[in-house]
Amino acid sequence: MPSRSRKLFWVAGLLLGANLAQADEKTTLRYRFEPGRQLTYQLSTGQQSEISSDMVPGAVQKTAIHWDVSLDQVTRAVDGSVASMELQFKHFAAHQLIEGKKVPIEATAQMNKIRLGLKMTDRGEMSEARLLQADELSKPAQRVAESLRRSLVQNSLVLPSQAVGPGDSWQHELTMPANLPAAPELEMKLSIVYRLDAVENHRGRRCARISSAGELSLQGEAKKTGAPLAANLKGKARGTTWFAIDAGLLVDSQAELQLQGQITAAAGEQKVNTQVKIDLKAQVALQ
Repeated sequence: MPSRSRKLFWVAGLLLGANLAQADEKTTLRYRFEPGRQLTYQLSTGQQSEISSDMVPGAVQKTAIHWDVSLDQVTRAVDGSVASMELQFKHFAAHQLIEGKKVPIEATAQMNKIRLGLKMTDRGEMSEARLLQADELSKPAQRVAESLRRSLVQNSLVLPSQAVGPGDSWQHELTMPANLPAAPELEMKLSIVYRLDAVENHRGRRCARISSAGELSLQGEAKKTGAPLAANLKGKARGTTWFAIDAGLLVDSQAELQLQGQITAAAGEQKVNTQVKIDLKAQVALQ
């Protein structure tokens, strides 16, 4: 074999070996906590919903709502692998359309008073997410705060327990109250499969690009309140997140969720069926 050909094969072998080594390389992904550390994120969400009832055949109420929120995340304390954090909402803008008409959102004026307390492990598992000083907020502001709290919990990135490489996947399951006033005992179940797609440079940081695909369900009967209620809703979610490996923080996240199904309320012999369809998109970006 000519000398030049041997050199080409040798170089090709080195490149192939380097690529195989990179493919086999495993990375441990963990959030990194520092007391006093403050991060600012921009949260943008858009939700469209359609609701119809057999009480008014053929009528469909369409609602669209969009939020843009700037929030500060401050780490108050660190105990081993668990951090106590506080989220405070700073700048807030929202608009709501019902049947194409702009409707004011009562909670807007109090949004900068909303504060959430979180306890999170270095894998991103939340053991606590609660509204702080709720008595200082109006009822509409409390409802908005609860919606934002649930969105943060549902869209939080849970990291794998073991080191992973590109192509590896892991699963996380979550059960949380459905927060339906007429059915306090109903729970929403969420099952998510994460996948490490690649390790790449993103916004100047070495990031893990992680895709997610999930299924959620809200099913069951509620009888603790006046009229019995049955829910049968199912949905799917998908998203992509960029996680800074060395800094141990979320850089960017995009998620979509679709939920649809039926809620049936019974009053004596009469049953009322309500069809629900919800489409939600959310983006989170480190500022």
